[in-house]
Amino acid sequence: MAAAAQLPEIFEYANRTLPEKKFRGMETNDVVAREGTFAQQAGRAEKPPQVLTLENELRSLCEVESEEDVKPTYYALLSATETVLSAYNQLYTGRGERTATKLPAPTITTDDVGGIMASWKGENKYLVANFGADEGRKSFLYWSVGGDPKSSPIDDLRLQQQLHWLTEP
Repeated sequence: MAAAAQLPEIFEYANRTLPEKKFRGMETNDVVAREGTFAQQAGRAEKPPQVLTLENELRSLCEVESEEDVKPTYYALLSATETVLSAYNQLYTGRGERTATKLPAPTITTDDVGGIMASWKGENKYLVANFGADEGRKSFLYWSVGGDPKSSPIDDLRLQQQLHWLTEP
């Protein structure tokens, strides 16, 4: 099933309370769900506006404007939604508010096979979160300061740490 048809399901999934167990995605093998909604993790009724804005940007990836644009796969959209929104939620709900106030807006795009790439630019620093189109394609974080590149596997905690790094002087 196309990612656009699955879009409401992905965002409902990311926002409801689920026990930690495996769910089968339409284009994936098993995908691990994390427990708790973003609002529940934050102990508040609503998501911060920055999280809502980012959620809308992820949704807009499914609305391609030309035949040359590639829609994200279900797997990439689910991975990006879980990871990026969870990291942002933590940054904007108390644990990293000083970081969050300085956080530049990301540029979010798809690659040629339906993976998702989010990138942030800071002063002399660069951070990319790459979400592979399927389990066979690597998902990773890449960052660079002054031409010294590094990379690591991606998860919400590591992304949160790197977003904090991006805003440090």
